[in-house]
Amino acid sequence: MKPSPSRLKPALDLMIRAVSDRPDGEVFVPVVLHLEKQLKAIKKAETEYERTVRLARNRAA
Repeated sequence: MKPSPSRLKPALDLMIRAVSDRPDGEVFVPVVLHLEKQLKAIKKAETEYERTVRLARNRAA
C-alpha cells in the first residue's frame, strides 16, 4: 500500500506523543524522523506534479 498523508500524519502525531509521554520515548525518534521524511517526500512529489501540470497547461494554451 502506498503511503498517504492521511495515514502518515496520524501515525506521526502518535509517535511524537510517544516520544514526549513515555519514559522510553527516545527509542521512537527514528520512527518520527522516518515519518517526517516520508511526508516531506509526498508533499514534494505533489508539488512537482502540480508544477508540471501547470507548465503543460501553459504550453497548450
